[in-house]
Amino acid sequence: MNPSHPPFSGDDILRWLARHPAALEPGIVFFDSPLALDADLSIPLWGADPLGRPCLVLWFQEWGPTAFDLLMDCVTRLRSEGDRLAKSCARPLEPRVFVMAPQYSRSVLQRLLLLGDAFPLRAFSVDADTTIDPPEPTLTIESAVAFSSTDDLLDVLNASCRSNANRLLQSAAALRPAVQVQAAAWPIVFRSQHGPCASLYHDGDQLVLACRVEQGIDSFLLDEDEQVDRAIDALMREQWNLRMTP
Repeated sequence: MNPSHPPFSGDDILRWLARHPAALEPGIVFFDSPLALDADLSIPLWGADPLGRPCLVLWFQEWGPTAFDLLMDCVTRLRSEGDRLAKSCARPLEPRVFVMAPQYSRSVLQRLLLLGDAFPLRAFSVDADTTIDPPEPTLTIESAVAFSSTDDLLDVLNASCRSNANRLLQSAAALRPAVQVQAAAWPIVFRSQHGPCASLYHDGDQLVLACRVEQGIDSFLLDEDEQVDRAIDALMREQWNLRMTP
């Protein structure tokens, strides 16, 4: 945490994320009410991604045995009892977990890496952006938990989807400045010079891009060249937003 700014509390982080879901992953929509998993277990911030999978956000000020127990408990309960979320999530038995912490030790990252083989998990460290007033949280994904190569990720796609994904990735890299690709287990997250700007999801033989636009988030089903063109145009507009402003 930047020593020039007082540490954000967990409640600060969750309130800020509730207002800025794209900072976590463009495409996620957070719900207004906490998720009650039990009488003594409630998740204050949760939502769903464009594929309808529950997304839980957990803050840990410190790491200990109870933190890992909580992670496993949340996922186990949703996988066994998630049907009750069917009205909110199309795929309630496929939870994803996003963990937040000021920092991670090597041993914690190693344990999270193992858990990431059991269920979709992303870990972020939180700092403060003091170049703006008031300062805001900044999230940095922990590469030891999330990083992979785009080539590995695209191997799961059929030929048509792989071609469309490659065209999108190559176009993003060709922009100046380039849109950066945060290659992790699906979805692939794109970062413009203004922060996370798009997420590329795959669902069987379909590719869906959720991209920030002026009105919020727009989704593109990348099944035709025209749709890929529109998605590339959306990435360009997001990257060059400041340049396009008079």
